[in-house]
Amino acid sequence: MAGHRNRLSLLLLSTNYKGLQPNKCKTCKRSPSSTSLGRAMAMLLSVCFCIPLNAGSYGWNTHTDTLYSNIISLKLKASKQAIALDGYDNLNHYLLDDYIGFLEVFLSEDEQVFERFETAQEKRFTALKKGDGKSPWHNYVQAEMNLHFALASLKMKNYYDGFFACRKAWKLYTVNQERFPDFVPNKKGIATLKAIMGIIPSQYQWGVKILGLEGDLKGGMESLRQLSNTDYAFQLETTLIYSSLLIHLEGKHEAAWQVMQKANYPLNGNLFTHYTAANAAIYSKHNDAAISILANRPQGEGYAPFPIMEYLHGLALINRVDTNCRVHFNKYLQQNRNQHNVKSTLQKLAWSYLCVGDTVKYQTYIAQVMVMGSTDLDADKQAQKEAENGIVPDVALLKARLLFDGGYLKQAMGILHDKTPEQYTTKPLQLELVYRKARIYDVMGKQAEAIAKYNETITLGEKEPLYFAANAALNLGFIYEKVHDKTQARYYYNLCISLKDHEYYAGLSQKAKSGLARLD
Repeated sequence: MAGHRNRLSLLLLSTNYKGLQPNKCKTCKRSPSSTSLGRAMAMLLSVCFCIPLNAGSYGWNTHTDTLYSNIISLKLKASKQAIALDGYDNLNHYLLDDYIGFLEVFLSEDEQVFERFETAQEKRFTALKKGDGKSPWHNYVQAEMNLHFALASLKMKNYYDGFFACRKAWKLYTVNQERFPDFVPNKKGIATLKAIMGIIPSQYQWGVKILGLEGDLKGGMESLRQLSNTDYAFQLETTLIYSSLLIHLEGKHEAAWQVMQKANYPLNGNLFTHYTAANAAIYSKHNDAAISILANRPQGEGYAPFPIMEYLHGLALINRVDTNCRVHFNKYLQQNRNQHNVKSTLQKLAWSYLCVGDTVKYQTYIAQVMVMGSTDLDADKQAQKEAENGIVPDVALLKARLLFDGGYLKQAMGILHDKTPEQYTTKPLQLELVYRKARIYDVMGKQAEAIAKYNETITLGEKEPLYFAANAALNLGFIYEKVHDKTQARYYYNLCISLKDHEYYAGLSQKAKSGLARLD
């Protein structure tokens, strides 16, 4: 199976129970018996240290909570060693093991890592057969493991196994919800599945329908929002999930950034919160904040390798036309173990030279795009297309695009303000000029100017094999949704979906479908 970076995955994890506070344990509610000193001492130790009394039981205690926090911080090697040393009398250690395996797949996107995860998970499921079926954890742990496998499978383009794992997770969550309605993690698991099933691309809807899964993006996101504001032991993870889905499923970049700000993320020593916060900052055009987050992220042997952080760092720097981006893009190429973002990285390196007038180096790097990497991701497809058509980007439009992506709106408009379509000899460049101005006006809050330029973009480009018209339609949908004009919003979201002949179709149509789901 080929590697695959599915946007649904950018950032999706699973949650555990936090209705239990970290310093408490629901397995420790009994009082010590006065008839046995040994039993009394055992019970006292259990109360003091929250250690499950019975081997083979499910427990969540201060030690387990620390292990889990280290895993979510991406201190995977030490966590794996600690779990192996502790053993598995506490069956929740199998869940923690599964987190590690899933995150290793997420970080590496490596087929061999996925296969090891799959083999190890089968052994974990076998071990869990001895678990207490009366515990709310029993079905929950298995549901989480199935969700992990589903997400890992979808990332690796194994859709058949991924959908069946989703179905297994769904059944386990819903049965558990009926039996233990106050068990908070069930709400997280069900909400996450509803959200991601609600925006499965049309070509894979057969999987959703055949398996009887229920998609509800709006309801799922609202449940996650509420849980992200709930003080429970796994609030951090829920917040990361919610923020990632706001970015990649709903296109609500500023909302995601505000979620990160409210939660005071990133957290010191937690690499995953740096990743999610940096993503939110870049997508919401808080570029200087993104650069600071990435420059101050925790690093070293204690943390799992995470090459995408170098790619993000390079992206943030090139967004302000900073040639220091080359250091980080080259590190990504050196550290990356899969084919994703390779073409995009080479394209960005080429741009960094073009922006300073070095066309020779531009041609050197853009030529490498033709022979390296894959085209699974939208950004890689766009890079491949640029390499194939052989057209060197217009420097003014390129700089304006980069500065806009970084949120440097005045500088971007300063470059384009006096330019008119008539100054460009090709339709693609004329179209891009109008589109770039529309985007800048939109983010500046100049709605009337933005609407006019977006519609001009659609008129000029709806028959062109470029993404400008489709993205203009999507953004018009966003504008009308904000002012509660559902008729116009629905029209433009559907128009976005109907414009198919461009490299960003999967991502843009997914966001348009999310918009339609919100309108229902």
